[in-house]
Amino acid sequence: MLYNLFRMKLKKGISILVLIAISLVWSGITKAQTVKERIISNIEAQRVAFFTERMKLTPAQAQKFWPIYNEYNFKRTKLTAEEARLVNYFKENSATMSENDIDATIKKIIQTRKAITLLFENYNQRFRQILPADKVMKLILAEVEFRSVLLQKIK
Repeated sequence: MLYNLFRMKLKKGISILVLIAISLVWSGITKAQTVKERIISNIEAQRVAFFTERMKLTPAQAQKFWPIYNEYNFKRTKLTAEEARLVNYFKENSATMSENDIDATIKKIIQTRKAITLLFENYNQRFRQILPADKVMKLILAEVEFRSVLLQKIK
């Protein structure tokens, strides 16, 4: 009887320890996600400020521009992620890929790059409906400069 009581308390103690361990792990994951989300949010805020200043957007232009740009950037990010996935697939599997497999991967990368170009062509038309050509060109420059600034901060 005393033995059974001891076993029940031991099981209860182990269960509590397991729950505590799970909650600590979950807390760590949540904190890591929160930190990542804060970093992304900070970068996005810096991007908005950087682009707005470089492009010299008026408040009215900014109000129209940012929703369109964010939509464009979301789609472009998906395409560039697909290209990165294809490149990484090659890196990890090149030793076992046939010539045909490699050719197929190259063709997929080319199609992805064409899709990125087509996406910009389509969004350029939308940007031009709200911005003059010089500000669209300044957008292109701001993207390159902002990427360079971010890379410098990482180093």
